[in-house]
Amino acid sequence: MTYDRAVGYWSASELQYAAQGTAHFLANGGKMRLIVGAQLAQRDVDAVIEGKPLDDVVAARLLADPELAGARIVQSEHLSVLAWMVATDRLEIRVGIPRGEDGELLTHLQSGRYFHTKYGIFADRYGNRVAFNGSNNSSVTAWARNHETFDAYPSWNVPIWDYLGVHKVLDFEKHWTDNADAGWAVIDLPS
Repeated sequence: MTYDRAVGYWSASELQYAAQGTAHFLANGGKMRLIVGAQLAQRDVDAVIEGKPLDDVVAARLLADPELAGARIVQSEHLSVLAWMVATDRLEIRVGIPRGEDGELLTHLQSGRYFHTKYGIFADRYGNRVAFNGSNNSSVTAWARNHETFDAYPSWNVPIWDYLGVHKVLDFEKHWTDNADAGWAVIDLPS
């Protein structure tokens, strides 16, 4: 199972908000690749770089019982879950940032531009995929409170997938490998 997401703003609170789904995703060997704009919550950055991952006993409980124990663990310890995902190579994070005319990396303040695309792809172990595109960032506010639009393109609806879904997969791979659109770079999360 994989979840690839490109989004302007991402918060680990998304893991917490979708605790039961997150627990099942992890229990089934799920891996996530995330490309975000350079606006990350400091607590999320701290959890990724210096955070204390779940200890082995707690991680084993999460994976063994995603329905109850796993969902509770994700709900109560989402920053430790985030650190554990990074430490166990279940989550890779890269940052989309603007480039100047000479190729130099720029901050949002220097450029006046921000990596703000919002799309993603889920894939299950059987090869089924759902690509999606929408206005929402990845936060509790975006999912639960804001007025947002969101379109999904399942791979089993071949005409829709071929017309819209496959392009999201190609776009993500281009961005992930730093073959992003002109004027943009995708780099590893600085440590």
